[in-house]
This record gives sequence, C-alpha cells and structure tokens, in this order.
Amino acid sequence: MCGRKYRAWDKINKEWYFRDMRINKEGCPFDVAGNSLLGEVEINEYIGFEDKNKKEICKCDILLIPDSYTERILNDGSRLQGTFNQIAEVKYDEKRGCYGVDIRYRSDFFDIQFYSFQDILLITHIRELEIIGNKYENSNLLDKS
Repeated sequence: MCGRKYRAWDKINKEWYFRDMRINKEGCPFDVAGNSLLGEVEINEYIGFEDKNKKEICKCDILLIPDSYTERILNDGSRLQGTFNQIAEVKYDEKRGCYGVDIRYRSDFFDIQFYSFQDILLITHIRELEIIGNKYENSNLLDKS
C-alpha cells in the first residue's frame, strides 16, 4: 500500500521545503532529527490525481478548468470562439471530507459553490484539468478568475 504524498511550503523563507520531512499521526510535520516544523511549513497533500501534463495535483494548486458548455458572448452579442475557463484553487472541505475547488463565477454549467473532485469528474475529464500555479507563488491568478 502506498503512503500519502506531501509537499511543504516554507512560510519563513517563502520557498518550497525540499529537506527530508515526516508527518506524525497527528498530522504535524517534523524533520529527520525530530524537530517540529509546525508553524514553519504549510503541508500540501497530493490528492491522487494528475493534470493533463501528468503533474501531481496537490492542495493549494491553482487549476484551469475548461467549461466547454458555456458560450462566451461579447458585449455586441457575437460569440467568441474557444472554451470558457474557470480558475480555482484546490482546497480540502472539512464538512464533506474531500478535496475539491471553489468555483467563484457562475457560468452556463457551474454555479458559485464548492465542487468535489468527484463532482468535477462528472462534468469534465480529469485529464482536461491543468495546474497553472499555486496560491503561494501565483495568488494573482485567483484575482483574475
């Protein structure tokens, strides 16, 4: 059986933490010497899916989600060619106990709400999703969505 995969963001140095790290059963990170890293790093768990470029999707990644059901209408009433895209951050929903994304803009197909990855798989193929950044290094992408 495979263990869980994690990556960690160093909140002090504002970079990815690449040193060897472990997670205890309470979910607290520590280094190989046994020193606690709690408060120094933010843990991002791999959610079990890869994007269209075969990159592992983790909590706090920012995804481009194609919405082929929505027509893009310009102010003059003409239709714009191409796919409408949602941009959303991968989050963990404590109430539902699952990973998903918060859709922030209504479209022909999406409402403004949390969608689990199970919900997303009913709408689009997981291989159509694309990681375009993460909330630490690319938070500006969420401002544009």
